[in-house]
Amino acid sequence: MKKTQLGIRAQLIAGIVIATLAGMGLVGLFSIIAIERIALYWKVNEAERIVMMIRVFQRSAGPHDVDSFKRSAAALRAAGVDAYAFTDGQGRVIEKSGRLPAGVGEVISYTPDMRVDSIGSGRFMGLGDRLFVTTAFH
Repeated sequence: MKKTQLGIRAQLIAGIVIATLAGMGLVGLFSIIAIERIALYWKVNEAERIVMMIRVFQRSAGPHDVDSFKRSAAALRAAGVDAYAFTDGQGRVIEKSGRLPAGVGEVISYTPDMRVDSIGSGRFMGLGDRLFVTTAFH
């Protein structure tokens, strides 16, 4: 039985094709990761704008006006936020909807006014499936 061997030309062509396909796969993978990160930071930016809008509601009505919390809750529902809670300085709930997660995930963004955590994120789990925003209204 005679073994067939590929010539040097065929081996070079096969190597180049395999290296090219591997390179294209890596570029595609890095593109997907970059698009995920861009979408995540776009959502963080959107959360910051929603927080700024609620701060305007709170400032215009006063810090303890219950109607301003109801308007803020309506704005959150219109923005697609499914779970939220407004609490006072002592931790008593003023307005609440949905079920907040028990634990927070990886910190994505942190400023003195606002903290954004990703729920369900991890090293091999991806970027997570929800954002958990914590802020104080004065």
